[in-house]
Amino acid sequence: MNRFFLLKGETKDNVAPPPNLTVGDVSARRELEQRRNERRLIGEEDALILEENPFINQVVEVFRTASAKMKRKSDWVKKIRSIGFKRIADLGILAVLSKMTEKANETKCSSVIIAITSRLKRQYELIISGIEIRKLKIMAWNIIHALREAQVVELYRVGHTSEDSHIMLRLSAKTVEVLKEKGYSLRDPIMRPMLCRPVEHEYNPVEPELSRPGGMLTPKLRRTVKDRRRLGSSEHLVGALNNLQNTKWVINHKVWEVVTSDIVFGDDSTAWSELPAPISQTLYSAKELVNRRKDDPDDNGHFYHAWVAGPRGRLYTLCPWLSPQGGDLSRGLICFDEPMKVNKKAKGWIKCHVADLFKGVEGFASTLRGNPRFSEMHAWFDENRERIFDVGRNPLHKRNIPLWWNDKEEESDKEEEGNHPYGVRKKYFQRIAAAYDAWMAFEKTGKSSIAIQQDGTCNGQQHCAALMRDSDLAEYVDLVENYTKKDFYGAVAENAAKLWDCGELKRKFDTYLSANTAIFSKRSFAKIPVMVLGYGISKGGLRKEIFDAKGERWENLAGEGEEDDWIIHPGEDSILNDIKLENPQDYNTLAWDLANYYHRAFAITVENAGEVRKILQQCTSSTKIPIEWSTAAGITVSNRYNLKLKSSDGKSHQYRASSVWKDKSHSTIRMARYDENKFGGAKMRRSIAPNFVHSLDASHMMMAINSMAEKGITYFHMVHDSFATHAANIELMRDAVRSTFVELHRDDPLARIAKSYDIEISGRGDFDIERVLNSKYMIH
Repeated sequence: MNRFFLLKGETKDNVAPPPNLTVGDVSARRELEQRRNERRLIGEEDALILEENPFINQVVEVFRTASAKMKRKSDWVKKIRSIGFKRIADLGILAVLSKMTEKANETKCSSVIIAITSRLKRQYELIISGIEIRKLKIMAWNIIHALREAQVVELYRVGHTSEDSHIMLRLSAKTVEVLKEKGYSLRDPIMRPMLCRPVEHEYNPVEPELSRPGGMLTPKLRRTVKDRRRLGSSEHLVGALNNLQNTKWVINHKVWEVVTSDIVFGDDSTAWSELPAPISQTLYSAKELVNRRKDDPDDNGHFYHAWVAGPRGRLYTLCPWLSPQGGDLSRGLICFDEPMKVNKKAKGWIKCHVADLFKGVEGFASTLRGNPRFSEMHAWFDENRERIFDVGRNPLHKRNIPLWWNDKEEESDKEEEGNHPYGVRKKYFQRIAAAYDAWMAFEKTGKSSIAIQQDGTCNGQQHCAALMRDSDLAEYVDLVENYTKKDFYGAVAENAAKLWDCGELKRKFDTYLSANTAIFSKRSFAKIPVMVLGYGISKGGLRKEIFDAKGERWENLAGEGEEDDWIIHPGEDSILNDIKLENPQDYNTLAWDLANYYHRAFAITVENAGEVRKILQQCTSSTKIPIEWSTAAGITVSNRYNLKLKSSDGKSHQYRASSVWKDKSHSTIRMARYDENKFGGAKMRRSIAPNFVHSLDASHMMMAINSMAEKGITYFHMVHDSFATHAANIELMRDAVRSTFVELHRDDPLARIAKSYDIEISGRGDFDIERVLNSKYMIH
């Protein structure tokens, strides 16, 4: 039963102003604050907009001036006036911040347009038909131009002047300076952890349309699934969301000490505004929660997360900061609010967790590498026990910093790019949290409070092995009883090396790859491409993963003001960042060559590795409408993609800003448009395999969470194919993960979908799925 309450005069659809409450009523005060924050988003708390956003007045003045210039009011102006200039200004600024990356305070304008339109539809219920989507995007584009005129953001173009160029957006220097000077944090209630327990999601199995979404307290802001056209809910899905939402978090005080030290971010919060928005927002949120504990001894600074399901069933936190699904900073900063006592077995899992985080780090008595057994991880921990505890006790001592910040540059190089202590795939702060927790569990309190994490071995291929009943592949990905020396990542990398050594695919970088085989066929390098290939990704998609296309950076080699000579640098989390090439224009080509070789090597390593993709693509090709399937978790997934319209006249994909804006540059942006009544066959064929496999790992996650809850577990730290809870409950978690995997595949989802489209499955093996129940390394 959900624990939130309604005050006198309130209903679920109408939250009235709260009465005065006693100071000691922490839960009530927290809920009232959460409600007030949410009301700001739906235009019921304008005072809070002015209080928390220092740029509102200047943006409102820009809107008023622009509106006065227009003799004939455009549709977007009428809509903005009806909602209110202040609310639209606040919405636009928060949408901009929500799209910033950990790399820098910049992003593509197209992504901000999508974010603004999504918020307009959600927060102000602008549910519009397909033909009016164009008008809504024009409205969003003009909101961005208003923010530019108010000097909140700057626009600039990267790339060539052809269709492949992008208009980028960044916070202006003036905005950053104001934030720093005033010590402001532009706080978005959607992108904040919740101060009280989220509302439970409800599922009605008899009349699913009567199911009620949960999450945030305000009904307009609640969702169970992101896209109801592509995902049908179920009892398993709703149960998993509610179990995740009940997890109670707090800030890890030891990691917070390190984060706010002078060598990392410092404790001067005014300086945090210069950091990329995801980092600064994480720090501001953490500080707010830490201060609650200081200001009120009855408030331990705990928080929750609202959860929602994506279109393939994967589960996500609404707030990406201080989230188990966030980057290293977020994961390191959070722990469960209730420590649990540890026994000998639990201590063994703590040892494995610590060893895994410090794998590859030099400076200990020995360096752990590769794919070690549990016994090898225990031995490494025991050998380095005192050093690990020292890192936990004194992480800021100069002898210990290189062990958790293992790629920190010298002080003389501090201004060099890449020296910052954050990144999606980094583990700096998670190492501190693990070392400190181990010291507390082994030496001090006998209790552990962090999430002990275990991942599936190439999870996508675990599902493929089960679908095809392939014994060889099952052995590669640890579905069999005991540890095997077979390593799927290593095997694919070895085959890739053989291919480029003989120039099999005749690519530009054959000779270079062969000369540097030790780098490009290393297990750690191969892990990213092999992992995503397990989900049936295309060569183009693999190139993007290798290159980290989401974080790619453009540079004009000719210099500002000169004739364009644009190149793209790999993203910050690209596996190519340690590779040095003479010509920076070659990184993209190298990424393509690697994508081709790894794609081919993956296909030949195990014969059935790509068979699932072929079967699913045959199903997709057999019909002109999106195919649908259900899983043992009860969810129904639709492989729906609308047809992308061609821009035959060169204008149908263009969105033009109004002529009222002073700065006429970058007034037109190109964005894809889709036919809502037709479907894109090619896109559906490309996407069916990853969507199908993702729906299986999502279903497995839901079923495992609910099974764990039935065993009495109440704390969850889950990321798609990664499972975590208290060390004391790892044995129960492992049993739940194995048993639900078997339950999912007893249902034989591939056979069911193939049968419904009259597609024959060939090449199936004789692997007994029940063997997974005794697998020791399925997750580790």
